[in-house]
Amino acid sequence: MANHYARRGPVESIGGTLAALKTASPVLSQVLIDGLASGWPSGANPKFSEAEANELRAVVRRLPPATRDRMLVLVDKWGQRGLLAAELKAAADDLRTAVANPKLGSEQRIDAAKRLLSLEDNAASIEEIVKQITPQAAPELQVGLVMALSNSKDESGGKSIVSRWTTLSPSAHRAAIALLLRKTGWAGALLDGIEAGKVNPKDLLAEHWQTLTTNSDDALSQRAKKLQASAGRAPTADKQKILDSLAPLLTRTGDVAKGKEIYVKNCQVCHTIEGQGGVVGPDLTGVGARPKAELLSEVVDPNRSVEGTYRSWTLETEDDTLTGRLVSESQTSVELLDATGAKHAVLRKDIKSLSASERSVMPEGFEQTVSQEDLVNLLEYMATSKVKH
Repeated sequence: MANHYARRGPVESIGGTLAALKTASPVLSQVLIDGLASGWPSGANPKFSEAEANELRAVVRRLPPATRDRMLVLVDKWGQRGLLAAELKAAADDLRTAVANPKLGSEQRIDAAKRLLSLEDNAASIEEIVKQITPQAAPELQVGLVMALSNSKDESGGKSIVSRWTTLSPSAHRAAIALLLRKTGWAGALLDGIEAGKVNPKDLLAEHWQTLTTNSDDALSQRAKKLQASAGRAPTADKQKILDSLAPLLTRTGDVAKGKEIYVKNCQVCHTIEGQGGVVGPDLTGVGARPKAELLSEVVDPNRSVEGTYRSWTLETEDDTLTGRLVSESQTSVELLDATGAKHAVLRKDIKSLSASERSVMPEGFEQTVSQEDLVNLLEYMATSKVKH
């Protein structure tokens, strides 16, 4: 009801509605303010008398912190930031303190980071958050703070992350790459980092390079192709030539245990074998019933026969570019599964463009990222799953 009320942009009655929250329960206040914040139309900006402004300040002071943040965001959306300037500054200062407080739990600090960006999305807030992503921080805190930055629209975010690349844990690296590829305007910072030697191109997996080289920004995709080639990561166009050169590997017996390690590191995020793994790509349980030559061909040339279900889609919003498998859609939203296995639900009203390619969600060039011995071991491990359950 609050959302529907907000969509009408009731500028004449909103002052009285908010004033009534002084005596409302915290739960009701939160529900109402959440509905107003999510449903209020742009351009419908109410004007408050001094008496109404004082009532509004009194309401804000008695709200729980998280609800207070939403109220401040709503007032900012109305172009009335100055109306609650003191309250906004106090809230932002409290959140900065919480983000930097090592005595708080990871979840509390991550939540504080998200709330800080909702109040003050600028370079200073981003830098305060990124400063906490240190080698001493727990992996879950590092990853959580990186992902909190997805709430930012400030262009400085990408550069700030790249500037601390060498201090990130492996899990934070993966989260950072996914975020930099997703955020419009931040992918360029990743390429800058590679060019400057701050980011090791080997940190990027084949699917990351595919996302960069197929970016809708032609200048960025061309830069990515050049960097991929210079790093020796570019896929070779003549797939049959590659398969012929790798054919001798098919006669070798690999190490199953080592092959499983290669699979877990490179494939499990997208594929499932024997109930373990992701669902971005097809379930590989039972794949060992097929000849090794066929498996090698699928690994080297994933685009030779692409099932419609596993085509790669690109979805663009005002702030993000998402690439992955389209897993579901409804009248109001679309769900996309990216290469990390993360699911993104996007409202149709927020979609700028949605397009399918003829390419598989599995990238080309995997054979460039592992040794021939690794390939032998991987094929040996895949060959152990011979029954499709």
